Amino acid sequence: MNQHLQQHQQRKNTLLSLLNRSKEYFEIIGEETKVSSIRQFEKDLENGDFSIVIVGEFSAGKSTFLNAVMGDRYLPSFTSETTATINYLKHTDKSPNGRTLQIDYKNPATPTKYGEATKEEIAKNVSTLGGEQVVQDIESVTLYLDSPLLKQGITLVDSPGLNGVAKGHAEVTVRQIERSHACIYMFAASQPGSKSDFETLAMLSERFDNIFLVLNQIDKIKKSEETVESVVGRLRENYLTYFPEHNFPEIFPIAAYPALVSRTKEQLEYPDNSMQKEHDAQARANFLQL
Repeated sequence: MNQHLQQHQQRKNTLLSLLNRSKEYFEIIGEETKVSSIRQFEKDLENGDFSIVIVGEFSAGKSTFLNAVMGDRYLPSFTSETTATINYLKHTDKSPNGRTLQIDYKNPATPTKYGEATKEEIAKNVSTLGGEQVVQDIESVTLYLDSPLLKQGITLVDSPGLNGVAKGHAEVTVRQIERSHACIYMFAASQPGSKSDFETLAMLSERFDNIFLVLNQIDKIKKSEETVESVVGRLRENYLTYFPEHNFPEIFPIAAYPALVSRTKEQLEYPDNSMQKEHDAQARANFLQL
């Protein structure tokens, strides 16, 4: 065991040394954005953090997906309000003071704000509900949650998306991509693989060795018209047309909203026009099969 720990520490020290040399180079040529990203990598490496950024177009269901993974509706989703900031989901152990909400501002003179992660506080600080000043003033929002996945040192990152409706959405998303270790790209089943999707993937492929592709909202596919398999097939054709030299990667079809309905303690209406919000154990189990 000691031998493995020593080897791990040696690899860590080597990587930190390389990062420091890279940082010095970018400082010399004045690439401050690169310097900032490397500093974040150094910090994450020291802390043992591994960040996974969720990227996708507007309304692909990124926030709903993260809510389903966490088992409750923490981030605003399936509303007219959209994600406006970079949002970090970290384990409660990472909180510096036991508070569950942390807001960092773009102006270095503005002190970090701490509070409790109520739905009201989250909504007004992470979504367009808070107005243009959210994008202009807030650098990031961190939620500290008690999750077995997050306890493993994983940080999940919700992004506004590269075609967000507010000015500045694309910029903050690109900046976060530079700072993350892995990426999940999310397609919407209603339009699986638009030109802008693949333009984004081309950019991401320059940054990440492995990108996990997720096809969300398969519960919205009209079974009378097509199947999940046919939608995946259409996505495959579009992908190979845009990337003819690539092997087609695995696609993970999911239905994030039914999964959230199944897992949360909140009574949510399943969007089948039934208006039903009360779901017994069997119904919740069925939602997970979608």
